[in-house]
Amino acid sequence: MAVQANSVEAFAIAESIVNKFLDTQSQDHDYQFFTLPSSADACALAYKKNNTKLQEEIDPIIDAM
Repeated sequence: MAVQANSVEAFAIAESIVNKFLDTQSQDHDYQFFTLPSSADACALAYKKNNTKLQEEIDPIIDAM
């Protein structure tokens, strides 16, 4: 909801919760998702598509993980 309201650029959340959220969205939603390398509890990171500035900041962190 925060991404939809443009009050945040990205968030990390448990993969199971984001999947429930996606069930309520149309197939042409404006979100981009990455599954972070998992431990016992998988997480997902979501942010608006085409936010290349944020993606450039996030990609090296994910690569390091």
